Amino acid sequence: MDRHTTLVTGATQGLGRGIALDLATRGHAVLLHGRDRTRLDAV
Repeated sequence: MDRHTTLVTGATQGLGRGIALDLATRGHAVLLHGRDRTRLDAV
């Protein structure tokens, strides 16, 4: 199993969003958590 799975909290904006996007481009399966569903869907 070579693929990492990562949970990112605060993924709707700022640092959390940046980390989530970066990890996704590196091949991680990213689970997102945030307070604003609309912004979360946009990530």
